[in-house]
Amino acid sequence: MPININLGCGDQQIDNYIGLDSKPKAGVDVICDLEHPLPLATGVVDIVYAKSLLEHIKNFEALLNDVQRTLKLDGTFQIYVPHWSNPFYYSDYTHVRFFGLATFDYFINPSKQIYRRVPDYTELRYEVIIVRLLFESPFKLIRWAMKAFQWVINQNTSLQLFYEFHMSHLIPCYAIEFVLKKSVNKGDA
Repeated sequence: MPININLGCGDQQIDNYIGLDSKPKAGVDVICDLEHPLPLATGVVDIVYAKSLLEHIKNFEALLNDVQRTLKLDGTFQIYVPHWSNPFYYSDYTHVRFFGLATFDYFINPSKQIYRRVPDYTELRYEVIIVRLLFESPFKLIRWAMKAFQWVINQNTSLQLFYEFHMSHLIPCYAIEFVLKKSVNKGDA
């Protein structure tokens, strides 16, 4: 039976996922501090899902390391975070970090970096499976246009990068979805 984890689940319960959060809420199965090692065995988790969590984590690299520790070799880490251009990102005083297209390029092998060549700060390695920019609007009249724009921009990495460099200040992106796969760490290769 697969083991799926919903990190920072709050009251958002997902069927067949174990909810972990620091506060006791309706969707929480395990109360734990996500700034410390996860109370999970090594190599047993199939999917780790984190929606609207990583922007709150101070000890970011430590959590990424711990997620990788808990994942099976073919396990995935599904992430949903606000894009740095999202106007609501700056409204939440609990946000401690921002995200852009190249954020996870720091955690993949240099030969597979997608958007830019970045320094080799860590031995932590993931493989990036999916990166999607997500567009939303609080205004009903332009929601359909944002969805069409989203479809166009996500056709390839060049369009995504063009958007982030030249259009993000005109048309803010709401969020980014990443799907990472556990990879062999540089020191383990």
